[in-house]
Amino acid sequence: MRTKRMYYVTYPSSGSGLKEYWEYSWSTSRGRSRGPHGGRERPSPLPPDTSTCLRVRQKEKEKEEEEKEEEAVAEEVEEEEEEEEKEREKSKPVSWEEWWTYDGISGPAFWGLINPDWWLCNKGRRQSPVNLEPNRLLFDPNLQPLHLDKHKVGGVLANTGHSVVFAVENDTRHPVNISGGPLSYRYQFHEIHLHFGLEDHIGSEHTIDGHAFPAELQIFGFNSQLYNNFSDALHRAQGIVAVSLLLQVGDLSNPQLRTFTQQLDQIKYGGQAVEITHFVVRDLLPDTKHYMTYDGSTTMPACHETTTWIILNKPIYITKQQLHALRQLYQGDMKHPNAKLGNNIRPIQPLHHRPIRTNIDFSVQQGHKNCPTMNRDLYYKGKLMVSLCKCNVLSFSARCCSTAR
Repeated sequence: MRTKRMYYVTYPSSGSGLKEYWEYSWSTSRGRSRGPHGGRERPSPLPPDTSTCLRVRQKEKEKEEEEKEEEAVAEEVEEEEEEEEKEREKSKPVSWEEWWTYDGISGPAFWGLINPDWWLCNKGRRQSPVNLEPNRLLFDPNLQPLHLDKHKVGGVLANTGHSVVFAVENDTRHPVNISGGPLSYRYQFHEIHLHFGLEDHIGSEHTIDGHAFPAELQIFGFNSQLYNNFSDALHRAQGIVAVSLLLQVGDLSNPQLRTFTQQLDQIKYGGQAVEITHFVVRDLLPDTKHYMTYDGSTTMPACHETTTWIILNKPIYITKQQLHALRQLYQGDMKHPNAKLGNNIRPIQPLHHRPIRTNIDFSVQQGHKNCPTMNRDLYYKGKLMVSLCKCNVLSFSARCCSTAR
């Protein structure tokens, strides 16, 4: 029968009272001379071998040292990998989506030069924004009223470093559709961009007879009847619609606009975002059925010429306090805020003989008998009389007549 016993041994020679547990085993055989232990003689345990214990301990120390060395090597390898990753990040091609700006060598004048994919920004013939000249508008009686669904949507309001953008949730059950007006298809609301100036005399991208406004809000949608999403439609014909609302300073702002401006303190720096729920896009629109429309492009790279622009003929209002809050936003993050976000404006682009149509019928405006009426065969010849009454266009202009709506 085999038995085991544990002995507790101390070795003074170790210098620190080294203590080890050693296990010894022995066998007892039947038939030996009987002793005091049940008639069997139990052999004495083997004396402990001090040198063996020290060798074991030495091996343990060596193993611990090897483990420490392996950990140190692993840390060094990890640090080297991190350094290599940083070097790779530095050597990576520039992310154009983040790199472009509205000024300097990365500004609008260079968009088409620094990236070949953005060649339209410099060489396109249907670029936006444009200056809307009242004496060159073409009345089109076939233009229908614009329609937006009044569904509530949720989304994220973000400081992208280029603009303030509200992007709708992708899984919206009841999307907001944009239809009517000059559109031949149904467009699904996708996002809103807000452009503004650091001073009141600039801010809007589109201008009216050379006059800019403090800000411009642009509602974008994509052709949901022909394309699956905004990115796909961005490169395709009749892919995008942009509804432009010019903002004027007033004592009381648009209620839905206040939904945005109340959250500005949470998106002070680039990359910050805040969730917004129960937002009604249609409530941003002013009370007017009149607008101007033309075929143009997006006003940021890659300047795709697939956008139908609709500029409403009445402003929405923003207060001085709200403009001040907008002007406190920064392009960069909290550690590197960089410049203020304002003046995110692309310069006016040439029309290149594009018609700008309107559904404003000058012949029926009250109190202006001198306003000319276009004959049907002259709708698209672009030769309106210079004496066209400017008061009919953009009823919020300082030169507008009080009867114009």
